Amino acid sequence: MATIVCSHLWKDSPPPVSGPLRFAVLMCGTQFGWAAQLPHLFPVDGSSTVLKAPSLHVHGDIDPFKPTSQVLARLWAAVDEEGAALQRTVCHPSGHRPLPPGRDASATVQAVKHFFIEQRRMQPTEQQPVDS
Repeated sequence: MATIVCSHLWKDSPPPVSGPLRFAVLMCGTQFGWAAQLPHLFPVDGSSTVLKAPSLHVHGDIDPFKPTSQVLARLWAAVDEEGAALQRTVCHPSGHRPLPPGRDASATVQAVKHFFIEQRRMQPTEQQPVDS
């Protein structure tokens, strides 16, 4: 769902740095059959929209959907116009689940936390009015 919502919001331009949504976290992405249902956002000719926004992709090393999660990640830009990294990927040792069980979850939680903090630091110091 995050990719669909962000595609509607950011189809023609990257997200505003002061907007309410500036990045996305996608956990355990799967086969996205919805792309064919939204050709205005994801053309069937393979020229899919690349979302130019920071994104974090989390999946398990033994997730049977890992290949489709990686295809989904390609809809998101890896770097911005200046070459700065936009996309991060975190792999945990489990299967198709957002967090691995037990203590293994700690590293994934910390990676998500650091991504949120990094995005917070990129926020402008002066608050801009948000369009409604």
